[in-house]
Amino acid sequence: MNKGFIARMRTTRLFRKGVQCVEKNEFEQALEYFEGVIEEDPHDAPALNNVGFCNLRLGRYDAAIAAYAEATELDPHDPQYACDLGSVYLKLNRLDEALEAFDRASRIDQDHQPAMLGQAEAQYRLGNHEEAVRIHQRIIDQDPDCAEAYCGLGLVFLSRREFASAVDALSQTIRLSPDEVTAYEGLARAYEALGRYADAVTAREEAARLQPFSAQARCLLGKAYARLGEWRKSFAAFQQAVRLDPDLTEAEEGLAAAHMHVSPEDKETPETRRAELHVLEPDDAPPFDDPLDEAPVATPPEAKPQKLETNDADIDPLQWPFDEPEEAPDKEEADAEPKASALEADEEEELNQESPQEEAEVEDATPFELPEEETTDTEMPTAPDVEELIDEGRSQYLEGNYEQALSLWEQAAAIDPEDPAIHNNRAAALVELGQLDEATEACKQALDIDADYAVAYATLCEIYAQHEDQTTLEQTLKKLQDLDPDLASEIAEQLGL
Repeated sequence: MNKGFIARMRTTRLFRKGVQCVEKNEFEQALEYFEGVIEEDPHDAPALNNVGFCNLRLGRYDAAIAAYAEATELDPHDPQYACDLGSVYLKLNRLDEALEAFDRASRIDQDHQPAMLGQAEAQYRLGNHEEAVRIHQRIIDQDPDCAEAYCGLGLVFLSRREFASAVDALSQTIRLSPDEVTAYEGLARAYEALGRYADAVTAREEAARLQPFSAQARCLLGKAYARLGEWRKSFAAFQQAVRLDPDLTEAEEGLAAAHMHVSPEDKETPETRRAELHVLEPDDAPPFDDPLDEAPVATPPEAKPQKLETNDADIDPLQWPFDEPEEAPDKEEADAEPKASALEADEEEELNQESPQEEAEVEDATPFELPEEETTDTEMPTAPDVEELIDEGRSQYLEGNYEQALSLWEQAAAIDPEDPAIHNNRAAALVELGQLDEATEACKQALDIDADYAVAYATLCEIYAQHEDQTTLEQTLKKLQDLDPDLASEIAEQLGL
């Protein structure tokens, strides 16, 4: 058999394996296959282009530039190779080099749309707004359904403070591409500048829905609600932002401001089930920033693998709030006044006094040993109260002290092992500590006690999402749907399902 034919068969097989790995986001393995193609044929431009793509996705920008540049030299008649090179320069904000690459692609094909989009974006970032508008308009004249051109045009108008024109262009973007996050963010800013705050809220809600794991999107939504005085929704949005990114200062400040306007009853909703953080004094409430300080950036033309499209996203998992433990009173105390919940620690000042006999029963259930020597009633050490342990665990949890919170809830579980909510709280702390297997076991303990305990299923959904166990996640979500449709809908939305 002809050796040349065998070599072509081998390179074809390696190339196909590389493409399969890219489709699965296995870029290291894909890179090995494409480099194997190049070893067989150093002049294979498509393989070099894919080497550039894999290196780009792996964050190796110098290697990506080198591969794309070589592909461009090997096949100087393909405008896409030059566009891919320009996209890397654009990502690195090397605007002059990006513009040079996009201009080269346009010289090969003056109507090549990715090249024109790249030129417009580079000109926009360089401050050449008139030229950016001209290029975007030319694209629209050629292709009235190009959502990217309308989006870029809208952002240019926004930078020029031509807000009505920005609204028109960005609205058209959304009509053509309903899931374009950048368009919703820009539209919200334009509406805010025009004083159309209700419309801005709608746009912010869509932006947050499309980015369920973005703390910044939730924070901006919280600000939008605050401008309308919808403090309960503002509180929930800021709280979710803090959960996603505890270091986001503006989210903490927004939560503090919203806290002062929200009643305790409003904080007991499913959205705010995870309790409040430390708050500022009323006079210290921070002002909200000028909406024009939050400038979205147009998405640059994405470098692409040869004849292949991929879609990968970096997601930071969103944790599900722990639930308030259900109180399990003794039979003698069935008619007694209930104690304050874990989310009402600020209001709980006094606990019912237990009789000596009841106190002894509680002490028998504690993990602490009593002194061997005889003691009087006044000298007997007091067993920790379940509600006190739960409340202190909550405080430690909200301060980010997850190990301390877990320890306190473990003590509470030792005293009252039949409360499913305590085990669910343990699971919440274990999730934060990255101990997902242990968290799963804690949830299962809760469900062994109460097979219909919906919040434990919600926590399991979060755990399976982090494990990327899609099959089990869907099964668990279906069970939750049967038990609590509202909670299931909320979980599905927050996990982006």
